[in-house]
Amino acid sequence: RKQELQSGGRRSTVRSWKTFYAVFVGQSLFFYRDHNDYLESKPSGSPPIHLVRANCVQANDYVKKRHVIRLCLSDASEYLFALESESVLKIWLEKMIASNDAGEFLPPPPAEPPAEEEPIYANAGPSHQEESSFEDEADTHSVKEKKSRFGRFFGRASKAV
Repeated sequence: RKQELQSGGRRSTVRSWKTFYAVFVGQSLFFYRDHNDYLESKPSGSPPIHLVRANCVQANDYVKKRHVIRLCLSDASEYLFALESESVLKIWLEKMIASNDAGEFLPPPPAEPPAEEEPIYANAGPSHQEESSFEDEADTHSVKEKKSRFGRFFGRASKAV
């Protein structure tokens, strides 16, 4: 696999070919280092590719390798996949297109009705909470004492009011 373009259509910073063991799960393509990592469910660290609204074609214009598929995603990122033979390429191309077609007919997620009440947050207390009562600082320290401390901090004496 080789990533040509990043999300947003920017040229990928790392465009070298990497070997992965790829597995289709629903409309996503997951990557593993090898077959053993797949059997042990050890991900490769490479995020899965979601094929919803993706464009998948045989990359006949790519001449450095044979049997290459070009996958353009809805976020404008682009990947190349090099396969071992023309027959394997056809199988993968069919699977990618079928996976993509299945995603086009999914209904949109239901819209949430407008909230009539205040939203409830996980760590928040009730919205009718009493106001906290803080001691008035003027009661604990006199204004004169505060000015005196302020003046000593800045190296000058301050006048008491």
